[in-house]
Amino acid sequence: MNKNQLLIVGPRNRNKISFVKNCFEFTQDQSDRIDEQVDTLVDLSGFIIDEAEINTKYYTAKVSIWVDEFCPDNDDTVGEDKTAGETTHDSQLSEESKLLKNWCDAFISDEYQEVRDALDALVFTFNIDAPLEYIELLIEKLSEITDRLDEDTCNANDEDVEDDDDGGDDENTNTFNDFQWNGLKLILGYHDKDISISEDKISQIEDLMFSSGFEFINLNSKTTKNEFGEKSGMLRFRECIETHEWSSINSTKSKKSTTSNTTNTEKKKISTSMIKPLLASDNRVGENEEDEFKSVEEMEMLISKIKNAKLSASSMRNKEEREKYANDLVSEIMKLI
Repeated sequence: MNKNQLLIVGPRNRNKISFVKNCFEFTQDQSDRIDEQVDTLVDLSGFIIDEAEINTKYYTAKVSIWVDEFCPDNDDTVGEDKTAGETTHDSQLSEESKLLKNWCDAFISDEYQEVRDALDALVFTFNIDAPLEYIELLIEKLSEITDRLDEDTCNANDEDVEDDDDGGDDENTNTFNDFQWNGLKLILGYHDKDISISEDKISQIEDLMFSSGFEFINLNSKTTKNEFGEKSGMLRFRECIETHEWSSINSTKSKKSTTSNTTNTEKKKISTSMIKPLLASDNRVGENEEDEFKSVEEMEMLISKIKNAKLSASSMRNKEEREKYANDLVSEIMKLI
Protein backbone atom coordinates (compact mmCIF):
# COMPACT_ATOMS: atom_id res chain seq x y z
CA MET A 1 0.00 0.00 0.00
CA ASN A 2 1.35 3.43 -0.93
CA LYS A 3 2.10 5.85 1.88
CA ASN A 4 0.37 9.19 2.29
CA GLN A 5 2.51 12.25 3.00
CA LEU A 6 1.99 14.59 5.97
CA LEU A 7 4.28 17.55 6.69
CA ILE A 8 4.34 18.93 10.23
CA VAL A 9 6.32 22.12 10.77
CA GLY A 10 6.84 24.70 13.49
CA PRO A 11 9.41 26.33 15.80
CA ARG A 12 12.34 24.26 16.98
CA ASN A 13 11.20 21.95 19.80
CA ARG A 14 10.19 18.35 20.46
CA ASN A 15 6.45 19.06 20.72
CA LYS A 16 5.83 18.04 17.11
CA ILE A 17 6.99 14.50 17.88
CA SER A 18 4.76 14.34 20.96
CA PHE A 19 1.73 15.50 18.97
CA VAL A 20 2.37 12.89 16.29
CA LYS A 21 2.85 10.07 18.80
CA ASN A 22 -0.35 11.01 20.62
CA CYS A 23 -2.38 11.17 17.40
CA PHE A 24 -1.14 8.11 15.51
CA GLU A 25 -0.88 4.53 16.70
CA PHE A 26 2.63 3.26 17.41
CA THR A 27 3.81 0.13 19.15
CA GLN A 28 6.05 0.59 22.18
CA ASP A 29 9.05 -0.55 20.11
CA GLN A 30 8.27 2.00 17.40
CA SER A 31 7.80 4.76 19.95
CA ASP A 32 11.10 3.94 21.66
CA ARG A 33 12.90 3.85 18.32
CA ILE A 34 11.55 7.28 17.39
CA ASP A 35 12.68 8.70 20.73
CA GLU A 36 16.16 7.24 20.31
CA GLN A 37 16.51 8.80 16.85
CA VAL A 38 15.22 12.19 18.02
CA ASP A 39 17.66 12.26 20.95
CA THR A 40 20.58 12.18 18.52
CA LEU A 41 19.41 15.23 16.53
CA VAL A 42 20.21 18.89 17.09
CA ASP A 43 17.01 19.88 15.28
CA LEU A 44 14.21 17.93 13.59
CA SER A 45 14.45 19.42 10.09
CA GLY A 46 14.26 16.59 7.58
CA PHE A 47 13.28 13.96 10.17
CA ILE A 48 10.91 11.33 8.74
CA ILE A 49 8.58 8.98 10.62
CA ASP A 50 7.67 6.20 8.21
CA GLU A 51 5.76 3.96 10.62
CA ALA A 52 2.59 5.97 11.28
CA GLU A 53 -0.71 4.20 10.71
CA ILE A 54 -4.38 5.08 10.87
CA ASN A 55 -6.78 2.30 11.85
CA THR A 56 -10.54 2.85 11.87
CA LYS A 57 -13.51 0.51 11.46
CA TYR A 58 -13.76 1.67 7.85
CA TYR A 59 -10.19 1.78 6.56
CA THR A 60 -6.49 1.60 7.35
CA ALA A 61 -3.82 3.88 5.94
CA LYS A 62 -0.06 4.27 6.19
CA VAL A 63 1.29 7.80 6.59
CA SER A 64 4.82 9.04 6.07
CA ILE A 65 5.34 12.05 8.34
CA TRP A 66 7.89 14.67 7.34
CA VAL A 67 9.07 16.94 10.14
CA ASP A 68 10.55 20.38 9.59
CA GLU A 69 11.41 23.37 11.75
CA PHE A 70 11.91 27.12 11.49
CA CYS A 71 15.64 27.27 12.06
CA PRO A 72 18.71 28.91 10.47
CA ASP A 73 19.34 25.83 8.34
CA ASN A 74 15.97 26.40 6.63
CA ASP A 75 17.00 29.98 5.93
CA ASP A 76 20.03 28.74 4.01
CA THR A 77 17.83 26.61 1.72
CA VAL A 78 15.90 29.56 0.36
CA GLY A 79 18.72 30.34 -2.02
CA GLU A 80 18.75 34.12 -1.63
CA ASP A 81 20.83 36.66 0.29
CA LYS A 82 18.31 37.64 2.94
CA THR A 83 20.43 40.41 4.39
CA ALA A 84 20.92 42.16 1.06
CA GLY A 85 17.28 41.80 0.05
CA GLU A 86 15.82 42.60 3.45
CA THR A 87 13.01 45.17 3.60
CA THR A 88 12.45 47.67 6.39
CA HIS A 89 9.61 45.49 7.64
CA ASP A 90 11.86 42.41 7.69
CA SER A 91 14.56 44.20 9.70
CA GLN A 92 12.01 44.99 12.40
CA LEU A 93 10.91 41.39 12.81
CA SER A 94 12.15 39.25 15.65
CA GLU A 95 14.55 36.42 14.84
CA GLU A 96 11.75 33.86 15.29
CA SER A 97 9.50 35.82 12.93
CA LYS A 98 12.23 36.03 10.29
CA LEU A 99 12.73 32.27 10.40
CA LEU A 100 8.98 31.72 10.05
CA LYS A 101 8.76 34.15 7.14
CA ASN A 102 11.76 32.65 5.34
CA TRP A 103 10.42 29.10 5.65
CA CYS A 104 6.95 30.03 4.36
CA ASP A 105 8.34 32.14 1.50
CA ALA A 106 10.50 29.20 0.44
CA PHE A 107 7.59 26.75 0.69
CA ILE A 108 5.37 28.74 -1.71
CA SER A 109 8.19 29.30 -4.21
CA ASP A 110 8.39 27.46 -7.53
CA GLU A 111 11.41 25.58 -6.21
CA TYR A 112 9.20 23.63 -3.79
CA GLN A 113 6.40 22.79 -6.25
CA GLU A 114 7.18 19.06 -6.12
CA VAL A 115 7.03 19.06 -2.32
CA ARG A 116 3.60 20.72 -2.33
CA ASP A 117 2.34 18.34 -5.01
CA ALA A 118 3.34 15.32 -2.92
CA LEU A 119 1.51 16.37 0.25
CA ASP A 120 -1.79 14.99 1.52
CA ALA A 121 -1.73 17.06 4.71
CA LEU A 122 0.03 20.13 6.10
CA VAL A 123 0.17 20.76 9.86
CA PHE A 124 1.67 23.83 11.52
CA THR A 125 2.42 24.17 15.23
CA PHE A 126 2.85 27.35 17.28
CA ASN A 127 3.06 28.49 20.88
CA ILE A 128 -0.12 30.30 21.91
CA ASP A 129 2.00 32.25 24.40
CA ALA A 130 3.96 33.82 21.51
CA PRO A 131 3.65 37.61 20.95
CA LEU A 132 0.56 38.62 19.01
CA GLU A 133 2.78 40.13 16.29
CA TYR A 134 4.27 36.69 15.63
CA ILE A 135 0.83 35.05 15.51
CA GLU A 136 -0.45 37.71 13.10
CA LEU A 137 2.53 37.08 10.82
CA LEU A 138 1.89 33.33 11.03
CA ILE A 139 -1.73 33.83 9.96
CA GLU A 140 -0.64 36.06 7.10
CA LYS A 141 1.76 33.36 5.88
CA LEU A 142 -0.85 30.61 6.29
CA SER A 143 -3.19 32.61 4.06
CA GLU A 144 -0.46 32.92 1.42
CA ILE A 145 0.16 29.17 1.60
CA THR A 146 -3.59 28.49 1.21
CA ASP A 147 -3.69 30.74 -1.86
CA ARG A 148 -0.65 29.03 -3.39
CA LEU A 149 -2.00 25.51 -2.79
CA ASP A 150 -5.33 26.51 -4.36
CA GLU A 151 -3.48 28.08 -7.27
CA ASP A 152 -1.51 24.87 -7.78
CA THR A 153 -4.78 22.93 -7.83
CA CYS A 154 -6.39 25.25 -10.39
CA ASN A 155 -3.33 25.11 -12.63
CA ALA A 156 -3.15 21.32 -12.44
CA ASN A 157 -6.86 20.97 -13.28
CA ASP A 158 -6.52 23.43 -16.16
CA GLU A 159 -3.73 21.26 -17.58
CA ASP A 160 -5.88 18.14 -17.17
CA VAL A 161 -8.74 19.83 -19.05
CA GLU A 162 -6.41 20.83 -21.88
CA ASP A 163 -5.04 17.29 -22.11
CA ASP A 164 -8.55 15.78 -22.17
CA ASP A 165 -10.08 18.40 -24.47
CA ASP A 166 -11.54 16.71 -27.57
CA GLY A 167 -12.81 19.93 -29.14
CA GLY A 168 -16.45 19.24 -28.25
CA ASP A 169 -18.99 21.61 -26.72
CA ASP A 170 -19.43 19.66 -23.47
CA GLU A 171 -20.82 21.63 -20.56
CA ASN A 172 -18.27 22.67 -17.92
CA THR A 173 -18.34 20.00 -15.22
CA ASN A 174 -15.85 21.59 -12.79
CA THR A 175 -16.71 21.20 -9.11
CA PHE A 176 -15.70 23.33 -6.13
CA ASN A 177 -12.87 20.83 -5.46
CA ASP A 178 -11.31 21.87 -8.78
CA PHE A 179 -10.55 25.31 -7.36
CA GLN A 180 -9.17 24.44 -3.94
CA TRP A 181 -6.53 22.11 -2.58
CA ASN A 182 -8.26 19.11 -1.03
CA GLY A 183 -5.47 18.27 1.40
CA LEU A 184 -5.76 18.62 5.17
CA LYS A 185 -4.63 21.99 6.62
CA LEU A 186 -4.33 22.26 10.41
CA ILE A 187 -2.70 24.71 12.81
CA LEU A 188 -2.03 23.29 16.28
CA GLY A 189 -1.70 25.71 19.20
CA TYR A 190 -0.05 24.71 22.47
CA HIS A 191 1.51 26.32 25.54
CA ASP A 192 3.37 25.38 28.69
CA LYS A 193 0.88 23.95 31.18
CA ASP A 194 2.40 26.12 33.90
CA ILE A 195 1.45 29.25 31.94
CA SER A 196 -2.09 30.58 32.09
CA ILE A 197 -3.48 31.87 28.79
CA SER A 198 -6.49 34.17 29.00
CA GLU A 199 -9.73 33.21 27.30
CA ASP A 200 -9.67 36.60 25.58
CA LYS A 201 -6.39 35.77 23.85
CA ILE A 202 -7.70 32.33 22.81
CA SER A 203 -10.83 33.95 21.35
CA GLN A 204 -8.73 36.55 19.56
CA ILE A 205 -6.52 33.86 18.04
CA GLU A 206 -9.58 31.85 16.96
CA ASP A 207 -11.05 34.91 15.23
CA LEU A 208 -7.78 35.68 13.46
CA MET A 209 -7.19 32.07 12.39
CA PHE A 210 -10.63 31.82 10.80
CA SER A 211 -9.45 33.67 7.70
CA SER A 212 -6.26 31.62 7.21
CA GLY A 213 -7.80 28.62 5.45
CA PHE A 214 -6.39 26.37 8.20
CA GLU A 215 -8.41 24.82 11.01
CA PHE A 216 -7.12 25.99 14.40
CA ILE A 217 -6.97 23.38 17.16
CA ASN A 218 -6.06 24.38 20.72
CA LEU A 219 -4.30 21.28 22.02
CA ASN A 220 -4.43 22.66 25.58
CA SER A 221 -8.21 22.93 25.50
CA LYS A 222 -9.63 22.32 28.97
CA THR A 223 -12.63 20.44 27.58
CA THR A 224 -13.00 17.50 25.21
CA LYS A 225 -15.92 19.18 23.38
CA ASN A 226 -16.71 22.78 22.49
CA GLU A 227 -20.01 24.64 22.96
CA PHE A 228 -21.35 23.06 19.75
CA GLY A 229 -20.67 19.52 20.93
CA GLU A 230 -17.72 19.09 18.56
CA LYS A 231 -14.51 17.43 19.68
CA SER A 232 -11.67 19.70 20.74
CA GLY A 233 -7.99 19.45 21.60
CA MET A 234 -6.09 16.28 20.74
CA LEU A 235 -9.37 14.43 20.13
CA ARG A 236 -10.19 16.88 17.33
CA PHE A 237 -6.70 16.51 15.86
CA ARG A 238 -7.15 12.75 15.76
CA GLU A 239 -10.65 13.10 14.30
CA CYS A 240 -9.33 15.30 11.48
CA ILE A 241 -6.65 12.76 10.68
CA GLU A 242 -9.13 9.87 10.67
CA THR A 243 -11.87 11.56 8.60
CA HIS A 244 -9.54 13.06 5.99
CA GLU A 245 -9.75 11.56 2.48
CA TRP A 246 -6.23 10.19 2.15
CA SER A 247 -4.92 9.35 -1.30
CA SER A 248 -4.13 5.76 -0.44
CA ILE A 249 -6.26 3.63 1.89
CA ASN A 250 -7.15 0.00 2.49
CA SER A 251 -10.86 -0.51 2.94
CA THR A 252 -11.82 -2.72 5.89
CA LYS A 253 -15.46 -3.10 4.88
CA SER A 254 -14.91 -6.12 2.69
CA LYS A 255 -13.19 -9.34 3.65
CA LYS A 256 -10.73 -8.79 0.87
CA SER A 257 -9.03 -5.40 1.31
CA THR A 258 -8.22 -3.41 -1.77
CA THR A 259 -5.80 -0.53 -2.07
CA SER A 260 -7.10 2.81 -3.32
CA ASN A 261 -4.48 5.03 -4.92
CA THR A 262 -6.62 7.53 -6.77
CA THR A 263 -6.06 10.37 -9.18
CA ASN A 264 -7.95 13.67 -8.80
CA THR A 265 -10.62 12.43 -11.23
CA GLU A 266 -11.09 9.19 -9.32
CA LYS A 267 -11.31 11.09 -6.04
CA LYS A 268 -14.20 13.15 -7.42
CA LYS A 269 -16.01 9.97 -8.47
CA ILE A 270 -15.57 8.52 -4.98
CA SER A 271 -16.84 11.75 -3.34
CA THR A 272 -19.92 11.71 -5.59
CA SER A 273 -20.69 8.06 -4.83
CA MET A 274 -20.50 8.69 -1.08
CA ILE A 275 -22.74 11.76 -1.10
CA LYS A 276 -25.44 10.41 -3.43
CA PRO A 277 -26.86 7.81 -0.99
CA LEU A 278 -27.24 10.53 1.66
CA LEU A 279 -29.38 12.66 -0.63
CA ALA A 280 -31.38 9.86 -2.23
CA SER A 281 -35.16 9.90 -1.70
CA ASP A 282 -35.15 6.12 -1.35
CA ASN A 283 -34.32 5.93 2.35
CA ARG A 284 -33.19 2.41 3.11
CA VAL A 285 -30.92 3.18 6.07
CA GLY A 286 -31.03 0.45 8.65
CA GLU A 287 -31.76 -2.48 6.35
CA ASN A 288 -28.70 -4.15 7.78
CA GLU A 289 -25.69 -3.37 9.93
CA GLU A 290 -23.36 -2.82 6.97
CA ASP A 291 -25.66 -0.12 5.56
CA GLU A 292 -25.75 1.61 8.95
CA PHE A 293 -21.96 1.69 9.15
CA LYS A 294 -21.79 3.00 5.61
CA SER A 295 -24.25 5.81 6.39
CA VAL A 296 -22.27 6.87 9.46
CA GLU A 297 -19.07 7.00 7.42
CA GLU A 298 -20.75 8.98 4.65
CA MET A 299 -22.14 11.49 7.14
CA GLU A 300 -18.72 11.95 8.75
CA MET A 301 -17.09 12.52 5.38
CA LEU A 302 -19.81 14.97 4.31
CA ILE A 303 -19.44 16.96 7.53
CA SER A 304 -15.70 17.09 6.99
CA LYS A 305 -16.25 18.37 3.43
CA ILE A 306 -18.61 21.09 4.63
CA LYS A 307 -16.12 22.23 7.26
CA ASN A 308 -13.37 22.41 4.65
CA ALA A 309 -15.67 24.39 2.36
CA LYS A 310 -16.42 26.79 5.22
CA LEU A 311 -12.72 27.35 5.81
CA SER A 312 -12.11 27.96 2.13
CA ALA A 313 -14.97 30.45 1.88
CA SER A 314 -13.71 32.36 4.92
CA SER A 315 -10.38 33.05 3.19
CA MET A 316 -11.98 34.64 0.13
CA ARG A 317 -11.35 38.33 -0.25
CA ASN A 318 -14.70 39.78 -1.25
CA LYS A 319 -18.44 39.16 -1.00
CA GLU A 320 -18.94 38.45 -4.71
CA GLU A 321 -16.25 35.74 -4.65
CA ARG A 322 -17.80 34.10 -1.58
CA GLU A 323 -21.29 34.18 -3.12
CA LYS A 324 -20.04 32.58 -6.35
CA TYR A 325 -18.27 29.88 -4.35
CA ALA A 326 -21.42 29.19 -2.32
CA ASN A 327 -23.55 29.00 -5.47
CA ASP A 328 -21.11 26.59 -7.10
CA LEU A 329 -21.19 24.44 -3.98
CA VAL A 330 -25.00 24.38 -3.87
CA SER A 331 -25.15 23.57 -7.58
CA GLU A 332 -22.74 20.69 -7.11
CA ILE A 333 -24.82 19.21 -4.29
CA MET A 334 -28.05 19.66 -6.23
CA LYS A 335 -26.60 17.64 -9.12
CA LEU A 336 -26.26 14.70 -6.74
CA ILE A 337 -29.87 14.69 -5.55
